[in-house]
Amino acid sequence: MPRTESTLFKAPRECRNPGPNFGWHTDGYDKLKPYGFPIHDCIDGFSRRVICLKVSRTNNDPAVIAGFFLEAVEELGGCPIILRTGTGTENTVIAAVQSYLRCDGQDEHAGAKAMFMDHPIQSNESSTGGRLLEGHGPIQRSC
Repeated sequence: MPRTESTLFKAPRECRNPGPNFGWHTDGYDKLKPYGFPIHDCIDGFSRRVICLKVSRTNNDPAVIAGFFLEAVEELGGCPIILRTGTGTENTVIAAVQSYLRCDGQDEHAGAKAMFMDHPIQSNESSTGGRLLEGHGPIQRSC
């Protein structure tokens, strides 16, 4: 895809988070990976609170990513209503875990609807996490 002004400057996606722990956004950040520092993050979409920020040997192994997610769920005493991730294969296990944790929910986001996978704007671009870390500025009420 040729780089034009319209592909370089995309308007940020908008989503609604009515309160804390409604939506968590998670993904990997690969810019430091060549130096041995793959990063995985999870951020609350309402408050921008960093739920999880981990440096490990890999941020592409679904079992490792699921472990990070389960640690955060245990530490905070529950899971979010919605989990938003990239479409990478590293997110397959947390998608299943989130759907399972929300399977008895009595709202419109129960079960498989508790998981939302973003599609990258361009095939070589990270979908959420890289932008989450880079854009982690002042607290905002939209993501």
